[in-house]
Amino acid sequence: EKDKEKDKNEKENNEEEKKKAEEQKQQEEEEENTDHILSESDLNTIKKIPFFAQFPDDLLEKVKKLLKPSVFEKEKFIAQQGEEDSSLWIILSGSALVQVTEESGKSRKVAILESGSCFGELFLLYGGKRSASIYISSDKAKCAQLTKFDVENTPSIRNFLIIAHAPLLQQLTQEEQEKITSKFKPMQFTRSEVVMGVIPQTEVDRSRQSFDNLSTASEQESNCSSSS
Repeated sequence: EKDKEKDKNEKENNEEEKKKAEEQKQQEEEEENTDHILSESDLNTIKKIPFFAQFPDDLLEKVKKLLKPSVFEKEKFIAQQGEEDSSLWIILSGSALVQVTEESGKSRKVAILESGSCFGELFLLYGGKRSASIYISSDKAKCAQLTKFDVENTPSIRNFLIIAHAPLLQQLTQEEQEKITSKFKPMQFTRSEVVMGVIPQTEVDRSRQSFDNLSTASEQESNCSSSS
């Protein structure tokens, strides 16, 4: 009788352990599935980031569809100093360290990126070499990537980013902005390379004359308006 009771208890314990193992496995699978999608919490985090807070709702929806979420383990590098890159990264959960390596070879930590931080905004337009390395400092971190390639293939986002960094363009109409930004082409220059040469005096005089004519016309229009 005692042996039967013992066997019964062992069987119940085994079934309970098996059930717990299955539940744990299911939980791990669910967490793994959410690693590659943006949750509601992730979207709320993105909306609070100053860089994305300036985006109109329609553009923000487009950005969300382009973001690629991933989970990185501790000490995994997501950016390496000196490497060519063209991505913006968002820290959705966890944390990362920013590390700079000096010419002497000595490395120093210069900042901590917590959840809700992002880096590489200008890389979306221009690309370039990373000035620092960024690696995960928490046990794991969920991040999201937006690439220059995706931005260039979504003109409305590209144009918005260009205009946001060019105050003069913000004074133009939307049609004028679209015409100008469609002509922009990224260019890279080496150190000491001349970006703009000396403007010939004839061009300066011509520009000044055009400005004077425009000013005179504006004054006459203003005087006519006052007289009427």
